[in-house]
Parts: sequence; structure tokens; C-alpha cells
Amino acid sequence: MEIIEPPQEIPTKVRFVYKKPEEYQTHFANGAYGAINPRGDFEFHFFFEHRDMPEEEVMNVEEGKLKPEERNLTPTEITVIRDFKAMASKVLLSQFFESESN
Repeated sequence: MEIIEPPQEIPTKVRFVYKKPEEYQTHFANGAYGAINPRGDFEFHFFFEHRDMPEEEVMNVEEGKLKPEERNLTPTEITVIRDFKAMASKVLLSQFFESESN
């Protein structure tokens, strides 16, 4: 391993170059589920919480305009989907804090 000597003068400008692979994807997340794992790491899994789109929809035509058909939904019961992404959806915060302290 090569030892890097600190510069003699303090630099006046630092350039950060961000690189990402061609298959890089951005995923929206609006929630997280996490806990401390057996190794003591803070582990979070990010998810996107949403209501599912209907498979189909029926609309009535009244006076030449589309109007949604009335549906019998019970307002006390809804289904919410928490969609976890398989790729890069987990963060170990303890590793982040270790790298910040070095």
C-alpha cells in the first residue's frame, strides 16, 4: 500500500467527480423499516408506500361526460402496499458513521 504524503500547502479548491455505472437507477422511497442487526449495525430497508392501481375501472357516461362508477368501499379498511426494491435498498448506518469519524 502506498503512503500518501499530505500536501505542503492547503488547497484552495477541491473537485469532486461523481461516477456511476451505466445500469445505475434512482428509486423513490417514502419510508424505511429498520432495526439493529445481530452485528450491532443500524440496518434500514427503504420502501415506496402506495395504494395499488386497480386492474380495471368502469365509468358511466352521463351527459356526454365520463363519471367514475360508485364503488362500495368500507372506509375503515384499506390496503397499502410497501414495495421494497431488491437492489441497493439497504443501508448500514454504523459503517457510515465509522467512515465519517476517520
